[in-house]
Amino acid sequence: MATPGKTRTQKKRYTSVEEQVEYAVAKVSAAETVRIPLKDFMFVFETLGELRRFFHQPQHWTSLVDVERFMGNVDEGAVRLVAESYRRLGDILPAEVLRLMDDGELDNPIPPYYFAQEHPKPPGRVSKAKGSRKQHESRRP
Repeated sequence: MATPGKTRTQKKRYTSVEEQVEYAVAKVSAAETVRIPLKDFMFVFETLGELRRFFHQPQHWTSLVDVERFMGNVDEGAVRLVAESYRRLGDILPAEVLRLMDDGELDNPIPPYYFAQEHPKPPGRVSKAKGSRKQHESRRP
């Protein structure tokens, strides 16, 4: 039996960041909507805006120290803002989406490139297959 993302003649494949996100998004209904308080929406929007403002300009991150300072940790910086944004959005997810998350149905069976010990460059597109997020990290808020 073949391992997802691997053939007998090639090394294990990894997905890009985009493929990880698109896999989960493709599994939910485009017709379903959620309501979000404007303050929560603005918090998430401004957090994404800060990430964009920092990373769109390479002069802002000329060294690993620059990135580490911006990203921070769970108590401060972009990591804290992303975690809080994730929590706020998680609070409004429909029960069906939470069930899909719990059951691993939103998990791309092919791990992201940053799971590789060597941290290869992000790959081009790879085909998608069924699998479980349980083999990776839980994403439930």
